[in-house]
Amino acid sequence: MEIPFIQRFIDRPEQRISLEDFKGFLLDSQKEPWAADNDKVQEFMLGYLKDPLREVEQPYFHQDEYLTYLFSRENTIWDSSLDQVCPDNMSNPLSHYWISSSHNTYLTGDQFSSESSLEAYARCLRMGCRCIELDCWDGPDGMPVIYHGHTLTTKIKFCDVLTTIKEHAFVTSDFPVILSIEDHCSIVQQRNMATSFRKVFGDMLLTKAVDHKKLAEGSAYEEVSTSTPYSENDISNSIKNGILYLEDPINHEWYPHFFVLTSSKIYYSEETSSNQGNDDDEEHRESTTAVRRRHAPPQLCLISCCAAGELSR
Repeated sequence: MEIPFIQRFIDRPEQRISLEDFKGFLLDSQKEPWAADNDKVQEFMLGYLKDPLREVEQPYFHQDEYLTYLFSRENTIWDSSLDQVCPDNMSNPLSHYWISSSHNTYLTGDQFSSESSLEAYARCLRMGCRCIELDCWDGPDGMPVIYHGHTLTTKIKFCDVLTTIKEHAFVTSDFPVILSIEDHCSIVQQRNMATSFRKVFGDMLLTKAVDHKKLAEGSAYEEVSTSTPYSENDISNSIKNGILYLEDPINHEWYPHFFVLTSSKIYYSEETSSNQGNDDDEEHRESTTAVRRRHAPPQLCLISCCAAGELSR
């Protein structure tokens, strides 16, 4: 079995990667033709040396310097000539472009027990992200909340998220923002969502189709199935979820675990804090003692601001 490049040099007593070693790596693994020139490789390595005394004719890397190179911009697979978007080539359908997108935008950590945050939306938008996600569930006072459903992630208010999006959407980029809505709300709260979109975004919201080029109709494009294949790991249709206490076989004490019960399996997390969960105590009690009530079937809509979905239908 071939030994990974870096492991071969870590096992050496001096733990060094010489110029010839690095040159071979650039030529054989990275397929960099310019590395055939020793002078260019030497000049390249000098930019990563932490010790100026090693800036000699035969420089070498320590492990941390080599890792710095691996995670640097110089080692990216991205073609930097494509960094700038050409505004003269923006007349194709939206689906023809790569769009910087975010999944579970609201989360600051894992998908089971981390915090949901308005700052997460602001950070993504200011980084240039043009597609962000909102997981919407029925909340108090007729207005949705956003969190990762069937988990212990904290909740944030839907309207607060809209306000944050409006404030930060176009600070970095003027290109449209797509709001990807995973909608688990009742019809009543969907209507309230639509009203809030119009109220918060105003004329920023695209409510009608743009009078421009349209995709061909009929058989010109192959029909694509919209059905979602069933996965046994899908916990969105769980029968019950909440806190499950399991006995430790060593000290015989009982510890809480977050669990999800499906029709065929039960999943549970590593040990979790007994006081961890959402701030809503009533809903927390419901999740630990009873089956969570069923919501309307999930709907996936694309809304941009620039964009609109008619959620109230």
